[in-house]
Amino acid sequence: MTDRQKSEAVAAAVLLAFGAVFLAQTSDFPSFPGDPGGPALLPVITATCVIFLSIYILARLFVRRAAAGPGSPTAAAGQPSRVTERAGLLVLLLIYPALVVWLGFATGTTAYCAASFWTMTQRSATALLYGVVVAALLFVMFRILFEVSLPLGYVDALFLG
Repeated sequence: MTDRQKSEAVAAAVLLAFGAVFLAQTSDFPSFPGDPGGPALLPVITATCVIFLSIYILARLFVRRAAAGPGSPTAAAGQPSRVTERAGLLVLLLIYPALVVWLGFATGTTAYCAASFWTMTQRSATALLYGVVVAALLFVMFRILFEVSLPLGYVDALFLG
């Protein structure tokens, strides 16, 4: 197991523990009449997503390890270095607020998610597909389920406004 895989496994285990504790803490939240989710709805959704993400990361590591077999290289050729990934993600995080202001939440989040997937792992058209799916899920969750007003930029105003 490479150092990167070890660090991913440790991070996934820590996230799994954090998600479990976070989910357990939400059981103490009060419920209000007329509010089906109550104040615990967003923390429960967040904790559940963190737990599933952690399980996915661990499962992916074990599947890769089993498929690689003994003595075979596990790092794929052409993968970006960790420094490049982190620098790219930092740049994306810094420009994301501007993307949301200029493009709007839906378009800016799609661009951000697609670029993040491209930077981290998927160097193909599937990164765009993942970006669209994640942005659509976030849009539905915040706009429709939570009824939060999301910023409309110039591009979103053309299509959603």
